[in-house]
Amino acid sequence: MSTIKAKDLALALRRKGFHLEQGSRHEQYYFYYEGQKTAVRVSVSRGSGSEYSGKLLGYVIREMHLNRNQFKDFVQCPMTEETYISNLQNVGIL
Repeated sequence: MSTIKAKDLALALRRKGFHLEQGSRHEQYYFYYEGQKTAVRVSVSRGSGSEYSGKLLGYVIREMHLNRNQFKDFVQCPMTEETYISNLQNVGIL
């Protein structure tokens, strides 16, 4: 996956346990685990036609503590919220 639209990223985040908090310039999505807000945060542009690619996409992937293949699965939905939680636990985030 070399490009993703901001609206598609936001949809995938909401489906997998992230909650929206309005930021000043961007929408801030925080991951919630067992009802608690975690430090995992993703900034998403508010522009309707915004797309992520290149370095910016790499930054989003790092914010989510995934690799590119895992990110692709996250967005395209083979990855469940439970699998994402397991990945965060494996890297010591949760």
